[in-house]
Amino acid sequence: MPALPAQTRQLSPDAESALLAFLQKHLRTQGINLGAEQLREISQQAPVTQLLDAVLASARQLLPPAPQEAITLVPAAAPVPTPAAAAAGATTTSAQVNSYRDVAGQAPLAAPAAPAAAPASAATTPPTPPPAAAAAAVASPAPEIPVKPVPPAPRTVVRLPNGTAGQHYTVHVDLAKSAPLAAFRVGSLEVPADSGLVFDAATGRLSGVPQAEPGLTREHQFQGRLVSLADGTPSPAVLRVDLLINPDPRSLWKQLEPDADLPFRKEHRRSAELPGKGLRTVAASVRGRSHANSGSFREDDFHLDHDRSGGWTLVAVSDGAGSARLSRRGSDIACRISCESLQASIAALDEQLDALLPLATLAEQVARPEVMESLRQHCRQPLGSAAFTACKAIREEAQALGAQEKDLSATLLVAAVRPYGDGFFVAAYWIGDGAAALFDPQQPDVNLLGDADSGEYSGQTRFLQSGEFPAPDPWPQIDRRVRCAWGGPGSILALMSDGVSDPKFGTDNALKNPVRWQEWWKDVLAGPVNPAPDNAALPEELTRYLDFWSQGEHDDRTLALVFRTP
Repeated sequence: MPALPAQTRQLSPDAESALLAFLQKHLRTQGINLGAEQLREISQQAPVTQLLDAVLASARQLLPPAPQEAITLVPAAAPVPTPAAAAAGATTTSAQVNSYRDVAGQAPLAAPAAPAAAPASAATTPPTPPPAAAAAAVASPAPEIPVKPVPPAPRTVVRLPNGTAGQHYTVHVDLAKSAPLAAFRVGSLEVPADSGLVFDAATGRLSGVPQAEPGLTREHQFQGRLVSLADGTPSPAVLRVDLLINPDPRSLWKQLEPDADLPFRKEHRRSAELPGKGLRTVAASVRGRSHANSGSFREDDFHLDHDRSGGWTLVAVSDGAGSARLSRRGSDIACRISCESLQASIAALDEQLDALLPLATLAEQVARPEVMESLRQHCRQPLGSAAFTACKAIREEAQALGAQEKDLSATLLVAAVRPYGDGFFVAAYWIGDGAAALFDPQQPDVNLLGDADSGEYSGQTRFLQSGEFPAPDPWPQIDRRVRCAWGGPGSILALMSDGVSDPKFGTDNALKNPVRWQEWWKDVLAGPVNPAPDNAALPEELTRYLDFWSQGEHDDRTLALVFRTP
């Protein structure tokens, strides 16, 4: 007997579309994108068709036996017999037997067994019907009986609020708001262990820390069972609970290295501590996510030093302009040269400081505005000269590199700090954005050491450039940028680039609010940052703190802190 030809699997248009969509989605999760024709070719290959056969076989095993009356065998229409055949009487042939089909859509059934042999006394051929009756039998086949489908178990879908990978998630799977489900509760829910979530049937709460591959969305379809609220009996309904887990936003950022041939390279992360008598000074700077994502350098910088007498601590922070191609060089020069200038000049303030702020009446004198203004006037010379010298060094570097001064644009916050009494005295110069402030976390008071140069639009500011020192008299411009203050034993001096001040304060008014500084310091301590004098890990803790997440704020971050120590 010749072999039967291989059958070609035929899918309905909806089923084929769903299969192609499934294949496309599965392949995309593996980083493979194929067109419709390629997907259709895969769908016809043996592994896929075998999978469909296995799914169909498994599904049939789960269905209850179909009722006997639901399946009707209907003979296919036979050709009209010739008069000779009608006269001779036609017997049922094997071909006619094989033409029986299952109207329920199942595969053709095997031919029925041949009937038992008739007794010898019976006629060997059936009686021939009258011609009219025969024609009517051929023209009017038996009507098909409709197949009554077996209804599947009811399925209900509940969609939960989206979660985020790595962030705590908790939700009450509440069915009360769904009319069809209001009489039930979730009796059980199948939650994979690798999801990071756990379902508590007693409380109906799904909670945990969702897990997902970095940068990828994860979709869950949990299967569950319902229980009647009235009598606690389980329902045959199948519950499906859908949950979408978005990727951790931090995982979407790339870590790219700058071009190896570019000059003036910087570490992506840097921290330092300056030991000193009566003061503890620490600073940290990290490359922003936006710069890491684009493969550019950290443009912020800082510098810590002592003056030549050893009595003053010098701190500088600078933010290189993101639009300036050599700003990383400009911020380095601004910090380093301004501190070098103060090393030789700041000790000149000692005489005026001792004269205007005698320790015996220190608390009274620092409260007198005219005394502090007199001190500020004395601070103009060393601080103004330090800023001017740094600006000049930037201009000369630009000329040496064949660049323009604006290519090295950078801000500058520089402070000179001297322990005085049970607190410390601060003189500062500030140009650009960011913030410099002296505050006491235990007192509702803050002393801003300048004003942020914020432009009309976000990201606009002023930089340490020649235009800030107009000839022939630059001192009026310098004067408005020099401040001084005295802080008590619990005070903290903070200098920060706008990568910290923008996300933590946001507005100039917030910078002037002492409550906001107290809240910010609590945020630092929760970092966690431990400013205890014996904490050797403080620089590294400050570096880790600067990795904080703030939506839309991904610039370089630099922070310098000065504390009074016993």
